[in-house]
Amino acid sequence: MRTSVVPGARTTGGAWSVALCSLAMAAGAYATLGFAPLAPLIREEFSLTRWQVGAISAIVFGGAAISSVPSGHLTDRFGAPPVLAAAVAAVACGCLLAAIAPGGLFFLLGVGAVGLSYGLITPPTNVIVRGAPTMRHRSLLMSIKQVGVTIGGFVAGVTMPTIAHHVGWRLALLAPAAACCTVGLATLLSRRTLAQNAGDAQKASAIGPQHGDLPRPFALGVGGFGFVMGGLQIAFVTYLSLYLKEEHGYRLAAAGISLAVTMAAGTIGRLLWALISDRFFATRRASGLRLNALLSMAGMTGLALLPSGLLIWPCVALVGFANIGWNGVYMTLVAESAPSGRIGRVSGRALRVVFAGAVVVPPALGLVADRAGWRAAWLGACALAALAALSMSAAVLAQARDRGLQSSDLLRSREAT
Repeated sequence: MRTSVVPGARTTGGAWSVALCSLAMAAGAYATLGFAPLAPLIREEFSLTRWQVGAISAIVFGGAAISSVPSGHLTDRFGAPPVLAAAVAAVACGCLLAAIAPGGLFFLLGVGAVGLSYGLITPPTNVIVRGAPTMRHRSLLMSIKQVGVTIGGFVAGVTMPTIAHHVGWRLALLAPAAACCTVGLATLLSRRTLAQNAGDAQKASAIGPQHGDLPRPFALGVGGFGFVMGGLQIAFVTYLSLYLKEEHGYRLAAAGISLAVTMAAGTIGRLLWALISDRFFATRRASGLRLNALLSMAGMTGLALLPSGLLIWPCVALVGFANIGWNGVYMTLVAESAPSGRIGRVSGRALRVVFAGAVVVPPALGLVADRAGWRAAWLGACALAALAALSMSAAVLAQARDRGLQSSDLLRSREAT
């Protein structure tokens, strides 16, 4: 299952490439997650139910699920830099459409455009970063790239409520649009360096596994984990501000700060989980990912059962640490498992599953909250986190079985010779 990087392989401008990819992820997350702290204002203007608030995230990540696989094909065919530049520019256009929308239908079209564009970002960044690191720090650098998502969410939680308070939520959407335009310009100016790293990634992949697809049992286990955890991550981000406002009486600004706390904890989580994975789980990353699901379950249990007070905040931080911290290691696992020359395609397929979870889980938990209250919704989220841990356990067993079969085949080959 493992691929290898040419020993000592490094690329010119690798640090800048990783940083720029992280900025691209941050700009895209600023736009997509920026709807969450604005949810109370959007709900008030359009008279939305909790289920319909969750549907906003479903539209965003439904669009991302649709575009992620085509993005992988485009990346492998035309190169990562042009696809990345076009992606962030398209996110900016979606934000502008949502900001100037005269009614609810046009607003949702803008939301869908943001989602479709956001789905284009990750496959080219995976290819670029895959070519930059040495094998020893592969998970760490992929997580540094993925930290851009939490940075974007942190900035959204801190800035969007304040901007919306002064100029309205529509004009607040211009901030992520400007960020995306800036990153798009930087990508075009750095296209030669990025293209070099992308080429090195395909060379590294070429000495890895040569089969056309991942083993099906392993892919199903990993995909099930990504579906559930991706859905829980977006559900938590979507509903946190609304939950604290309605259940605990927080004002909009304080509820928005909770998103910043979540993203700060998620940033720490992504970096720390990457270090742990590279140090202790470099050959069995699936085993380490199960811990994320179990810690997520513990944090959401606290949200469901603890009364109002200061204890809510450690639970928020724990969920952010675990429920957001898994992505970098997950994408490393996917990239390491990619067959020759197909990192973009495999990444796109994995993202489709993750984004599909973001489509299904938030509205489902919102429906539970509408009918049975927030406690029931959080307990349902706990059950889903347990399911994610079981799914990754199935992937671990499949991986062990696959390695056992490979060892047996190698032994028989040696005996035959």
